[in-house]
Amino acid sequence: MPSMEPEVRYCTAADGVRIAYTVSGEGPPLLMAVDPLSSHVQLEWSHPTSGAVQREYARRNTLIRYDPRGSGLSDRIISTSIEESLMDIDAVVERAGFDQFALNSVLSATLPMIVYAARNPERITRFLIVDGILKMRDLLGTSQAQALIAAAKTDWFLATETIGYIAFGAGRDVNANHGAYIRACIGPESLDLTEWVLQTDVTEYARQVKAPTLVMKHTGIAIVTMEATKDLVATIPNAKLLMLEGTFVDNIEETAARALSFINDEAEAPASSPRASDLPSGTAIILFADIVDSTALTE
Repeated sequence: MPSMEPEVRYCTAADGVRIAYTVSGEGPPLLMAVDPLSSHVQLEWSHPTSGAVQREYARRNTLIRYDPRGSGLSDRIISTSIEESLMDIDAVVERAGFDQFALNSVLSATLPMIVYAARNPERITRFLIVDGILKMRDLLGTSQAQALIAAAKTDWFLATETIGYIAFGAGRDVNANHGAYIRACIGPESLDLTEWVLQTDVTEYARQVKAPTLVMKHTGIAIVTMEATKDLVATIPNAKLLMLEGTFVDNIEETAARALSFINDEAEAPASSPRASDLPSGTAIILFADIVDSTALTE
């Protein structure tokens, strides 16, 4: 395990469910929630993708991560409403003790985070959304999601082995152990979707979000359509869109740097800014000359 791996802590939600969380790094606080499908506050630090992202975050910010109920090291009690998901956030925020903080949500974790941001505008400094959605059907209605859900009912092992190809693309080294990682995060009951899940829609709450918001969309994540992304950006007031090439595994350090520049309200340097040492020295002479017979040519 990496040396930066934080200690796992527990807090209790209002209904008695125990929620696992971690706190790492120093600096402005950042509360991060990832999709329950891949949330494990301990194992994620050794995951080649999520571990790399969180190390970057923890270098400049106080990173607060938690497993929502039903996933990772939290009680394996499946949520039955978005209000229960909000209880998880409330418990972690109260225990962490920060009055103001930034939010970062990934995929379906965006739904309760939007509601929390709308209800607590005085607490949220910035809101970063990665491949987020407004409606659960936007995520579950894609052909990839439908195929995955159907496969999970008959062969849980095969379904989880497939998730890596959806998230990272075929032929990636990260896929080798991703299936086992998913099986550590959730059980097959998590994909036994109830009607409330399918009907979850936070559009009205999204209109009430006050915090400056940046939506990052990976071009290679087909499970979140461009139409769903456009709806999200158009609904949240003053939200901005940043397109990212590839999938979660591509350009991790650059993506994390751009995310942190937004979260910490820093001016981003141009991507190709030359260093002073790269610039030529000496005197440059620029000669402006008229073109012969230009007047006749113009006439």
